[in-house]
Amino acid sequence: MIVTICSVITALSTVFIALQLLLTERANKKHHEEMRRIKTVEIMENWSKSLQKETSFAERIVEGFTPEQCRALYFKEPFQLDVNKGKDICQICTETECDDRSKDECKHCIQGDKFKLEGAQLSEFRWYVIGYLNMLESVMTAWKLNIVDRDEIENQFQYLYNPERGWNALKPFREAAGGAEAYPNIEEFMNKLSENRKKVSREIKKL
Repeated sequence: MIVTICSVITALSTVFIALQLLLTERANKKHHEEMRRIKTVEIMENWSKSLQKETSFAERIVEGFTPEQCRALYFKEPFQLDVNKGKDICQICTETECDDRSKDECKHCIQGDKFKLEGAQLSEFRWYVIGYLNMLESVMTAWKLNIVDRDEIENQFQYLYNPERGWNALKPFREAAGGAEAYPNIEEFMNKLSENRKKVSREIKKL
């Protein structure tokens, strides 16, 4: 009888401990999910605050660069580009020799229908581009470490990948900088966006 009672008590104790562990695990999971949501909001707020006119503008301009132009920009080598893009660069660079920036005039840089990017102006523009990518890499590091809501980050940043428009988070410039070695988390994130896009395409075809 005593043995039976002891067995019952032991069994109940085991069940109680198991229940406690289960409840603790659920509480920890709930807390972790809540912290990830909070961190996601913080990351998005910081990202929005960091997107100044210069970095956003620079990103849009470089998306249209050729791989050769991206390599020249990364290695700080003077190069030519379309005159209209050059005038756009003048709008965000303080290191310019424009006689009258309000009229988009830059006698030193404009050579016919081409614009020569060099010197201090080139360095400043390059700094904006690298600043943008460094900020983006920090966001994707949080995504990689799973300290944010990964699905929400993928949803918020899915605009970065658009093959039809040639958007891929400045891939030619990232490749000039060293590719996956320079920006590993951006590279992995863009691959994930590509997979997501293909998955959606397959699901649509099944309909």
